Amino acid sequence: MTASPGGPTVRGIVRADDGHTRIALWAGDAGPGVAAEFALESLADNGEVLRAEAAVDHVRTVLTADFERHRSNPSLTRDSHHNAIVPVSPAEIAALAGRVGPEHGLARLFVMLAYGGDPPWFAEVFTFTGFMLQAGQRCRAYLRAAEDGTTYGIDFPLRHANGHAIRGTAASLPQELESLIRVGDLTIQPRIDVPDDYCDVLVDMTQWVDPPSPAG
Repeated sequence: MTASPGGPTVRGIVRADDGHTRIALWAGDAGPGVAAEFALESLADNGEVLRAEAAVDHVRTVLTADFERHRSNPSLTRDSHHNAIVPVSPAEIAALAGRVGPEHGLARLFVMLAYGGDPPWFAEVFTFTGFMLQAGQRCRAYLRAAEDGTTYGIDFPLRHANGHAIRGTAASLPQELESLIRVGDLTIQPRIDVPDDYCDVLVDMTQWVDPPSPAG
């Protein structure tokens, strides 16, 4: 997903805490990214609750234009993924509220994360709270268990070892995760011992998403 033609791409959308969501951009390299932070209950000047479209528009215009300046700014707080955090005020959101591009599947995802929606079939077991792309063609999805509120980081590859894209993950992984979380088996999956601001437990799902080929 490209935030702006020829510019940085969307790296992730995460729930930072109960009151804030972040949209992160990166250049796809080893350098740091930049994450715009939005207060979910912020009010625009017209008294309406923050519109997801306006937040996406802010990322595509203002954040993209200032990307290099923000990511090299040593005074900005950084998360555990080395994204520079840029808080966005209600006034900044309101200033762009009327100018929105037409192509935003990202907007729908942001609405889902920020405000919910029709409950998915697995809602009684877990809720999806965000994702963050990782180096090495990997993705980390964040899930909050309904039973105890634990947030899990689920790390998995996007490509096979031969470089081909892994297909079918969207159809199969939610079912696997629902079962693992419901019976408590997610906690016995291989752990990844690195800090992550957006989860309590980080597990490696490589063996589920891209299992090794049978010998012989």
